Amino acid sequence: MVGMEAWETSPGGIVFGEVDDGMVREALGVEGPGKWPVKHYYVTMNDGVKLFVSVFVLEGKEQQPSPAVVDRSPYGPLLEELADLWLPVGYAAVMVNQRGTGLSEGNWTMWHTSASDGATIMQWITEQAWSNGIVFEEGASADGIEAYTSFLVPQPHVKAAWVLWSTGRSHPLVYQNGAFRHSLVGGWIESIHAQRPWMPAYLPEMYEHEAFDTWWAEISFENYTNVDVPMIHYAGWGDIFLQHQLETFAAFQAQGAAGARGKQKLVVGPLGHCSLQAHDRRPQAELAEIFSYDLATWLFVTTAGEPFDPPKLDTITFYVMGANESHAPGSYWTTLPEWPATTPKTFYLAANKVLAVEPSSAGANETYVFDPANPVKTIGGNNLMLPCGQRAQNAVEGRADVLVFTSAKLSAPVAIAGRMSTTLYVSSSRNDTDFTVKVTDVFPDGASILITDDIIRMRWRVSDKAPVGMVPGTVYKVTIELWATSYVFNTGHALRFAVSSSNYPRFSVNPNTGLPIIDFDEAHMLVAHNTLHFGGETPSSLTLPVVSMTDIPHNVL
Repeated sequence: MVGMEAWETSPGGIVFGEVDDGMVREALGVEGPGKWPVKHYYVTMNDGVKLFVSVFVLEGKEQQPSPAVVDRSPYGPLLEELADLWLPVGYAAVMVNQRGTGLSEGNWTMWHTSASDGATIMQWITEQAWSNGIVFEEGASADGIEAYTSFLVPQPHVKAAWVLWSTGRSHPLVYQNGAFRHSLVGGWIESIHAQRPWMPAYLPEMYEHEAFDTWWAEISFENYTNVDVPMIHYAGWGDIFLQHQLETFAAFQAQGAAGARGKQKLVVGPLGHCSLQAHDRRPQAELAEIFSYDLATWLFVTTAGEPFDPPKLDTITFYVMGANESHAPGSYWTTLPEWPATTPKTFYLAANKVLAVEPSSAGANETYVFDPANPVKTIGGNNLMLPCGQRAQNAVEGRADVLVFTSAKLSAPVAIAGRMSTTLYVSSSRNDTDFTVKVTDVFPDGASILITDDIIRMRWRVSDKAPVGMVPGTVYKVTIELWATSYVFNTGHALRFAVSSSNYPRFSVNPNTGLPIIDFDEAHMLVAHNTLHFGGETPSSLTLPVVSMTDIPHNVL
């Protein structure tokens, strides 16, 4: 906390706005005055910790009860953009600093107190003169995790929610198929800690809890019976949270309580967090935010009992990605009552670096040397602090430790919607290693553009609760469900599938020792000889969720 000692405590908390908002802004280094009238409070949580709360209410309406929209963030005390969105609608906007961030007391708990703190904050809001008892919750990114995890306990005062680019599943976010998301999680935690050095260093704790254990269970949904409100979920095909947000939407939609079940809506734009980088511009991509906000406004206003014409959007609205070249199919929006039906189309890894439409009767294998001291460099993907999105992979495809398989050129467009999957038959000279996969679209000029990628850390192939090592030389069958996408491969293009054992710094490098990540020692990494088996009795393959273009119509705008 900063500058706290200058302010006086009262039984109901500290009311800064009625004293001097300028003191708050001076302590934060924020120039003022702000655009909107604001009052600041301290609200006491169940354990005595006080959270800093800023309330934006239109001037003259402090005694006219209205709905309130609340956002709980670790990023700073004065998120006035919240007021920009909701004060014109006639709602109060409530900004809460998460524990240990901004001007709140305590230590940041990495969402372990999100649910209980949320219940206390929502109760407090309903008791204020400017509140009519209706509370809506919103949050993007880390704020969205706070919003999702608040529903680990009942939230009777929350009537609807809007969550953008976020997730309700924390462990698989951090450990993707067992592999630590080094740049995203490590980089984000370190950047937060650098700005707030008084906060606990959470990286060692995350390393300590590599397995899904009680520490993760405390911030994970065992069931969804407390999720009892309609929500708008806004995701992005290039987003860091993509797959886990899609799974959160699906769980709330199918398994939530009566107030939530069948009452969720999803918007999937092309980029998500990747839109923060000016790399990949798509036609009508900016409509993602408009669709999301229009749906949230419609949901909040109608839930509050006021009439509002609904947007002409169905349960699921998503962007169909295309080759981003002149006259290529794709690059448009579709809206549907449910995900479209798909037909699996399987390609098989074959000799001569071929991705074949039929399995080979003859077995074969390729062995490469994986040296963790010389990992394959990350180029694109669902990243935050690294270059993100669909980028050319040619620079790394020529490495000796990258096995590449390419299909024949397509005679007609191939559209997919959903999750690709790969079944690999692999072995290693070590008791643990990684296998990475990439699917790319090979353009006529040879550019190999990333569509999606994934990884599996072999000691976590059986369960996320306990590691199981490999027996060196033993062939293992593993299946990886890649993150979902919607994409149209154009005529004359080819499909490419690449297998390796590193994608750094997107994922931490596996030292091939089988030791826990907390015991990582760069000085004691081991070289692995990894083998990919294909054909015959080891038919390694890639399966696409092919969809008819008529089932993903261009029916928005």
